[in-house]
Amino acid sequence: MALPFPDVPFLSGFEEPCRFEGKVFDLVVNGFLPRSIDGTFFRVMPDPLLSPAYFQDGTHYIPFDGDGNVSAFRIRDGHVDFQQAYVQTERLKKEKSKRASMWGRYRNPFTAHPCVRAAIESTANTNVVFFNGKLLALKENGLPYAMNPDTLETLGYYDFEGQITSKTFTAHPKFDPKTGEMVCWGYEAKANATTDCCYFAFGKDGKKTEECWFKSPFCGFIHDAAMTDDYLILMLCPLVTDLERLKEKQTHWVYDYNLPVHFGVIPRRGSDPSKVRWFKWKNGFPTHTANATQVKGSNGGTKLIMDSVLVYGNALPFFPEVNVPENLKPENLKISMVRWEIDMLASSSIPTIKDPKILFDEVSEFPSIDDRFVSRAQKYIFCGVTIPDAVTPDGKSLVGLGALNALAKVDCQTGKAEICHVGPDTIVQEPVFAPRSKDAVEGDGFVICLVNRLDKMASDLIVVDTRSFADGPMAVVNLPFRLRQGLHGNWVDASDMA
Repeated sequence: MALPFPDVPFLSGFEEPCRFEGKVFDLVVNGFLPRSIDGTFFRVMPDPLLSPAYFQDGTHYIPFDGDGNVSAFRIRDGHVDFQQAYVQTERLKKEKSKRASMWGRYRNPFTAHPCVRAAIESTANTNVVFFNGKLLALKENGLPYAMNPDTLETLGYYDFEGQITSKTFTAHPKFDPKTGEMVCWGYEAKANATTDCCYFAFGKDGKKTEECWFKSPFCGFIHDAAMTDDYLILMLCPLVTDLERLKEKQTHWVYDYNLPVHFGVIPRRGSDPSKVRWFKWKNGFPTHTANATQVKGSNGGTKLIMDSVLVYGNALPFFPEVNVPENLKPENLKISMVRWEIDMLASSSIPTIKDPKILFDEVSEFPSIDDRFVSRAQKYIFCGVTIPDAVTPDGKSLVGLGALNALAKVDCQTGKAEICHVGPDTIVQEPVFAPRSKDAVEGDGFVICLVNRLDKMASDLIVVDTRSFADGPMAVVNLPFRLRQGLHGNWVDASDMA
């Protein structure tokens, strides 16, 4: 008999596990979907198939845990078909065979059952990207799992035909629209709690083009990065770990308010670790990037410009904290969209960079751009945003990083934003952008986003025309059930899949 799920915040209410696999033909569409939208919106959510109560009571459960469950919304000729399937990871298959959870705390193998400690821990639950004919389900403590993009069948744990020497792979690879390369990295790349990092890139034919091994200043969280023509810029956040913590069966991560955030700049060509440079700033947590570009500075050197979300403190409060300032209150943490400048001519070993410029001074997350303009100076960023006066049906405020309730189209040149309201009692998930055509101007197209209807306990897919962004969704596609909060996803044009 399957154990019930514990009544804890990340496993109850709208976040109760869905545990659904299957298809829904021709979803109901309210509004209009133009024929120019032809492709698939892929996304993934952590969705535990079995209760974690076997080894723990659920009090240590965090929203990043759970088995990867991939959704595919296939849009063509104004119709939308839906399909969903679990990534058949080694972890999931072992737990299914035992009909019980076998892993304990998040990313701590010392809390797993002894019989699975040598198994691949990855849940493949953070992002899904399409590359070289395969759909790759990603979790940054392991390599990808490859899936068939048409059937969502899991093809297996994927090391690019033996080309990857790193044990880990980012959940946010970057795609170069000029070369077709997929640019990647791994941290804790040789083992848990090590400072070993690896940068690698693959050509559009799937062949590895670059690899560089190097060390980070400390063992921390490197979730996202941004790319220019010549550099990859990593964001090393002060969310740290060490082997003793893991052996003591504690959480993998702890946020240290005494550590500055570091930015690692890796040349995209060459394998010399001495060419990797680190820059630092005050304590803070840059969560996700929008884009980056490089320009000539007034001193004649190269200046890197990068846009990201910045939280002035711990963005993930379900992880413990150390060295917390006495006057810090979680509700007072500032969250902004900012622009960083990194001067490559700075002379000290780990230079301190200047305070970033604020692009958009509102609570926002999940920045997305027109991916045809990666590494170029983009004008628009699309993101989820919190409208402070929004409340839940029982009158509770939705303000907070996990309660984005509208979409924003931010003009990076003016700092002004158009707001798209998506309805009452609603939380938005990550928006993605689909261009109107291959040759459309930057930002001309559609924003596609899954939303949580809290009052109806159901999910909708919304489509917003960027030409009339503030008018609200042009189409609302109804799902007949609820999909819990996902992490990341991507739009894949039908011509690219073909």
